[in-house]
Amino acid sequence: MYLQTDFPDVAFDGQNLSIAGCFAVAFTMAASGFDRNITVWDGAKLTTASFFTGIISALNSKGIAHSGPIYYNSNDYNNTANGKSRAQVVVEQVREHLNQGKPLIAIVNGAPYAGANNHFITSFGENESRNLISGNCRKEVGSLEELVANSLRGGQKGFLLVG
Repeated sequence: MYLQTDFPDVAFDGQNLSIAGCFAVAFTMAASGFDRNITVWDGAKLTTASFFTGIISALNSKGIAHSGPIYYNSNDYNNTANGKSRAQVVVEQVREHLNQGKPLIAIVNGAPYAGANNHFITSFGENESRNLISGNCRKEVGSLEELVANSLRGGQKGFLLVG
């Protein structure tokens, strides 16, 4: 587990990991389960592009399998029956992946998980209460259903299944 605020001294994306490095930290947490030698410093060097593009490039460079991004707009979940049906398909797909012991990376609305901006988190499974076990968050994420319904809002937010 890593917390990006622990790395204010690592230059990244014209700033530092503490400010702008959530996708590098998310990559590192997910990838280190497949390659124990990957460090946060490696993540900062390998994720040269931002958002899922940089994470996918870094995973490819390490030969770590992944899905393409699974995009989902939770505005649809909250407004339409069809959106809720699509959300359930996404939840089932993601839950099956987590049940295999494989991590995921999600891009979420920052608040309350980080600051005001979009934020990448890594999840490793669910606990006995069905809340996600996640890294690089300021608070517990809640259930996968809550994440899909409330935090993937607006545009192309979604999941990248790793492994």
